[in-house]
Amino acid sequence: MVKIQDIEINIESQKQAQLYYIKFILEKNGNPEAESLGEKFMQQYEKLLKEYKDVDIYDLHRYYRLITEFKPALLTILKPGNEFDMICDLAVKNFNGPLDRIRKQIKENRFTPAMKGPIMPGSSKAMDLKYLCTVCNQTFEIPTEIKEKLLNSDEKQSLPIHCEKEMVVKIIKIQEESKNTKKKEIELKILSAELLMGHIDSKEANVEYLNLLSVGIDVGSSTSHLVFSRLTLKREICFFNMSNRYILTNREILYEGNIIFTPLLDRNTIDIDAVVNFCREEYKKARITPEMVDTGAVIVTGETAKKQNAAEIVRRLSSESGKFV
Repeated sequence: MVKIQDIEINIESQKQAQLYYIKFILEKNGNPEAESLGEKFMQQYEKLLKEYKDVDIYDLHRYYRLITEFKPALLTILKPGNEFDMICDLAVKNFNGPLDRIRKQIKENRFTPAMKGPIMPGSSKAMDLKYLCTVCNQTFEIPTEIKEKLLNSDEKQSLPIHCEKEMVVKIIKIQEESKNTKKKEIELKILSAELLMGHIDSKEANVEYLNLLSVGIDVGSSTSHLVFSRLTLKREICFFNMSNRYILTNREILYEGNIIFTPLLDRNTIDIDAVVNFCREEYKKARITPEMVDTGAVIVTGETAKKQNAAEIVRRLSSESGKFV
């Protein structure tokens, strides 16, 4: 049975290969910053991988991490889109190469465990030292401090007497399991790069992107403000999106408006005209017209939602702020 520690993968080589293909695609698409973007990607990639340095013990763990952190690192230099998908498509193919090789080796059981040196007492929990009486053949525990001296000191250590004879030190193997108990062997399954990265070939999935200009208007108990954002939605036909719906993949804030105290005519009435005029001014500052807005929301929160004309301000702002708001 193949063990996970028997699997060897050249992690550094795989990282450099992915960096090469990122730069290649960026240069092919005429991006003048291909070199600097590639270096920035690698810096972020290394930073993300470093967080799991103590967790990922074996090569397979580290390789899986290499795949799962690829997209987050790529998002630091590219926004979701066709170029982003093109790089991910190629990355999946490259990542699957070693995984396919490992699956084949597991199937054929062609792994050769790495050669190891002799196991010395103290270097493995499976080995221990004990006193042995050569007369009665009985073993005794050695105190920890004495054991450390025996292992680390060059001086001869005096040994206790038993059966009127000096005992000897014996190296024994600790039995972790009883002879009658067999550890259940679990077959090692290798995951696919598609599953680990959460990405499927963009051509096969018929990927569609939709960019929307969104506005969010918040009329709160004490303050009011608005925000314009560029939303990137993605739809792909694959097992990651069985409902075939659009999924938000990126949100870029284009403009954050000023924050004002929510204007009131009295304790029960919102000054609708003042709020509407405030929003109009913010639209002008952002250089955005209501016709440019594709979607959005008007939110009346807190005590303001209890005002007499709360519903009216929602209708008024919705009608003047853009489509589907």
